[in-house]
Amino acid sequence: MKTTEILIDYRPLKELLSDKNRWCQGTRAKTKEGYPISEKDPKAVRFCLLGAIGHLYYKADWQSLVVKNHIMERLENLIERKSPPEWIPSLIEGGLTLFNDNNTFEDVRELVNRLPDEETITITLTTNEDQL
Repeated sequence: MKTTEILIDYRPLKELLSDKNRWCQGTRAKTKEGYPISEKDPKAVRFCLLGAIGHLYYKADWQSLVVKNHIMERLENLIERKSPPEWIPSLIEGGLTLFNDNNTFEDVRELVNRLPDEETITITLTTNEDQL
């Protein structure tokens, strides 16, 4: 087994979601014309909470997947449950989407601003040899 530390910088997420004109609801991302588009598309200029995370942090490698999942879990844990229990979904992505789409921009910005500027996480990597 091997442990490794990963520095997560939340400032880009805070910056992106500090401008109401860069935020959207109902889809992960939109073009400047307001059309739905993938958050990974260079034409995307407006993002929901989940789309902003994917846009900024997911680069299709194991480390960015760890970072993306950690950020989603961290935000899910910060959401103050103000709705009935049936609103609470079992999947983190669904919870962040529901929060984004059922709250105001100010609520989303406040949630993101509750994150620290940066954080170091430690993960343990295992190899097939560790499992023998």
